Amino acid sequence: MPENTTVTYEWRATVMTVNGVGSRERTYAGKATGGPGYSTEDAKKAVSAWLCESGVHGVLSYFTAARTAR
Repeated sequence: MPENTTVTYEWRATVMTVNGVGSRERTYAGKATGGPGYSTEDAKKAVSAWLCESGVHGVLSYFTAARTAR
């Protein structure tokens, strides 16, 4: 793979939050992009950080990422 190639993953994540009344699951989706060597685990870390920065706090109960063709 050429060094200037970007790698993009389309991802889906389900987060379970718990409050005093019960629990709730919510699904988010998007794209994560990185340089050569960017992996599914890198995408998961980026998504987890983004969710936290966005104020979404809970347990990441499901995560999947598929590399898109470039």
